Amino acid sequence: MKNSSIFRTSTPLLQLLAILVTNIGNGMQILASGLLLYSKTGSSLGFGLLIAFEYFTSFLFQLSAGSLADAGHAKFSAFYAELLRGLFIFAVLLPLAHGQIQLIFLISLVTNLLKPFYRSASFAMAPMIVPSSELLVYNSLCSVMLQIGVLTGAAVTGFLLLRYPPVIIIGLNGVSY
Repeated sequence: MKNSSIFRTSTPLLQLLAILVTNIGNGMQILASGLLLYSKTGSSLGFGLLIAFEYFTSFLFQLSAGSLADAGHAKFSAFYAELLRGLFIFAVLLPLAHGQIQLIFLISLVTNLLKPFYRSASFAMAPMIVPSSELLVYNSLCSVMLQIGVLTGAAVTGFLLLRYPPVIIIGLNGVSY
């Protein structure tokens, strides 16, 4: 595309960076939570249930999240969804570090209840920050950042687990929000 205007201001770039960082943290949390569950139970069933639980929880709130973002509250929705996810992870990190692994499911519940609000808000903000002629390219970049983030988070977690316990990595996800 000649003379693309997507990045004439820093707002679209910052939004894409935010999507990337958030999803790096999500990828880190998925792998670290699975390892923590496996180390405490000795079974991979817990990890499978966690993944199913995450998708189900996110699915349940997708409709209400889209309605809130479409009602003109996209910035509010995105900001508070991220803030609440980060604060919640920090609030339960200490008990989680002391072996209360049932908190992994509570973390998953809260973060995945709020995930649709962030994603819907990010999508709804696109026309506010990008010219309509560039929306297709921008939305494609958003999708790419989401996937790259989750894959990068999982890859980084593999290296971090060599030095740090899974609880620290879950805490890093709280920072990513």
